[in-house]
Amino acid sequence: MYILACILFLLPTVLLAAAWRDVAGGRVSDYPEWRKYCVNAALVAATFATLASMLFMFSWLHHGGGPHGLDPSPGLWMRIRPVLKWAFIVGITLTAFGKGRLRLILLGWAPSIVFVLYAVFMLQMD
Repeated sequence: MYILACILFLLPTVLLAAAWRDVAGGRVSDYPEWRKYCVNAALVAATFATLASMLFMFSWLHHGGGPHGLDPSPGLWMRIRPVLKWAFIVGITLTAFGKGRLRLILLGWAPSIVFVLYAVFMLQMD
């Protein structure tokens, strides 16, 4: 299940890499300063949320997580859950101030994280 989770997390990671490549390539150089700061903060929050969701998923699986309604034994996944939620919310909120292709990439990132989490939960049932 760990390998499958790693493979599924490639989707949001590739989207984030494309977004970082746009920022490094200077596609945001014509944005106003406030918009640049919002885009960079959204990328940092999205990257942090992706790493937090990976940490959450691997900790949840390690502690015996199952999708059948019972929580696994306490672990790091319990502490990372609120951090993941708020990083995800901040990333989506700051994306609203983006512009062009970068906003589309980040708006594609958000459902990809949700898809990966639910896909791992659903595949865990088998």
